[in-house]
Amino acid sequence: MDVNSFLANDEHITAEYKGKRKAHFYATDRRLIWTRKGNLLDASYNHINTIGMAKVSHRGLLALGIIIFIVGIAVAAVGAADAGIAVLIIGLIVIVISIVLRGSVYTLSLSSGEKILVPKTKSSNVDAFIKSIRDKIR
Repeated sequence: MDVNSFLANDEHITAEYKGKRKAHFYATDRRLIWTRKGNLLDASYNHINTIGMAKVSHRGLLALGIIIFIVGIAVAAVGAADAGIAVLIIGLIVIVISIVLRGSVYTLSLSSGEKILVPKTKSSNVDAFIKSIRDKIR
């Protein structure tokens, strides 16, 4: 989706951040624009109440650990107790790893109550992007 067709006359993109899984964020001189499920959404800087940072667990890894744990219970129930216990332990290890290795996200709270999550990755320019937003909401 082309963000330039979404811009108003004389509106310019001042900062851009491309996050995970096709999540794109654009800071213009007037508003914040982001993509969600292929749609472009926007909010005026006047509607951003707070910007915070939170830690989140990796949902995919957590789900994998739960699935492995359940498979371990099934294997143990079938009669292969040693193999079932080994799979249960592997599942628990994956669950613990998903909780310990949490990632960081910036949360932008809008006046409507909606929260926009901007994921932070190690090799990203998200800190500069958030700083450009903070400069505009002052």
